[in-house]
Amino acid sequence: MPQLETATYISQFFWLIVCFFSLWGMMSLFIVPKIENILEQRRLKIDDYVQKAEELNKEALQSLEKYEKAIAKARENADEMLSKNKTALEKNVAEKRLEMEQKLSQKIAENEKSIEMKRQEIMEHIDALSLNLAQEILKKLDVGAVKISDLEKYSSKENHGTKRK
Repeated sequence: MPQLETATYISQFFWLIVCFFSLWGMMSLFIVPKIENILEQRRLKIDDYVQKAEELNKEALQSLEKYEKAIAKARENADEMLSKNKTALEKNVAEKRLEMEQKLSQKIAENEKSIEMKRQEIMEHIDALSLNLAQEILKKLDVGAVKISDLEKYSSKENHGTKRK
C-alpha cells in the first residue's frame, strides 16, 4: 500500500497541509461569511416576527379588554332595562288586575240583582200557579166547586204572614 510507505510521508504531509489550509481559507473567506450572513438575517427576521407578534398580542389584549368592557356595559344596560320593564309590567298587571276585579265585582252585583229579581218574579208566580194547580186537582178529584179565594185563604193561613225567600 503506497500510503503506508515511509518515503512518501513528507509529500503526503505537504499535500495534506496545502489542501487543509486552502479549504480552510476558502471556508473562512467565502462559505462561513455567507452562512453567518444567512443566520444573522434569520435571527433578525425572527426578532422582527417576535416583535410584531408581541405588538399584535398587545393589540389583541387591548381589543379583548375593550370587548369585555363593552359586554359588561351592555349587560348593565340590559339588566337596567329589564328591571325597568319588569317594574312597568308589574304595575301594568296590577292596574289591569284591579280593573278586571272591579269589572267582575260589578258584573257579579248585576247578576245577583238579576237573579234576585227573577227569583222574586218566580216566587210571585209560584203562588198563583200552585193555586191554579190545586184547583185543577180538586176538579179532577170531583171535590166540588172550590173557589180560588178559598184556597188563597188557606194558603195565607199556612204562611202565617211570612214571605218566602
